[in-house]
Amino acid sequence: MGARLALVVGILAVSSASILFRFTSAPPLVVATYRLVVASLILGGVSAGGLRQLLDLNLKERGLLLLSGFFLAVHFGSWFESLRHTTIAASTFIVDSAPVITLVVSWLLLGERARMIGVVGVGVSMAGLLTIFAGHRGSFAVGPSIYGDFMAFLGALGLSGYLIAGRIVRRKMGTTPYASTVYGVSGIFLLFLAIVNGDPITGYPAGEYLVFLLLAIIPSCIGHTLYNYTLRYLKAYVVNMGFLGEPVIATILAYLIFREVPSPQTVMGGALILAGMYLTIMYEKS
Repeated sequence: MGARLALVVGILAVSSASILFRFTSAPPLVVATYRLVVASLILGGVSAGGLRQLLDLNLKERGLLLLSGFFLAVHFGSWFESLRHTTIAASTFIVDSAPVITLVVSWLLLGERARMIGVVGVGVSMAGLLTIFAGHRGSFAVGPSIYGDFMAFLGALGLSGYLIAGRIVRRKMGTTPYASTVYGVSGIFLLFLAIVNGDPITGYPAGEYLVFLLLAIIPSCIGHTLYNYTLRYLKAYVVNMGFLGEPVIATILAYLIFREVPSPQTVMGGALILAGMYLTIMYEKS
């Protein structure tokens, strides 16, 4: 498969996550737990030898691995919760603003120098986020949307923390062993949270388990694996452009499947977020 075709397939696979989630009625923490645990087992099965790389990590790197898994649990738990309370369009646009948040955190915590194009990109995306929040002071049929927007933003923060915490560890581990391990760690965190929250872990109809499996295979094992595959052949900023397509495709699918029409504020805010992300990616290129 050519790298550009792989990128397109990867974008489509990742964009299916929010759609698949709407076909399950299980608690968000339970859905996220199954998605990550099953994906971890699948990837671990194809990279069993690579898991020995864990032994080469020092104490600090193992700590960062645990931190990365924790932030990934925050990302999935919060994002799936948001999908119960706001539109797919608003949720995916907000959660996919994570690259912009990552840039801000890198400036503040890692001392990376800010360039004007990055500053403008952050400002534009933040304006988009505020536009969506301001337009959601009412509610949609799926529930109180302002709460859903906030949980999507918390999911974006979690994804940003996952990317930053795992930056060093990924240099010492192959992509598949790293993904398998961090998915497993995150799944354990989510399982603990689900139990504390009183969510039933088992006893669901067969259809629910099928959705769990599809979430693990399509957006996780296929989508993210293809993203990582394309990094071998395409420049990083080109691959990152793929993230711009996810909320757009998810919004289109939500309309076609659920007849879910985004509000004008969501469309306007989403456009601003995408514009800011584009500038942020161009900043990374420079």
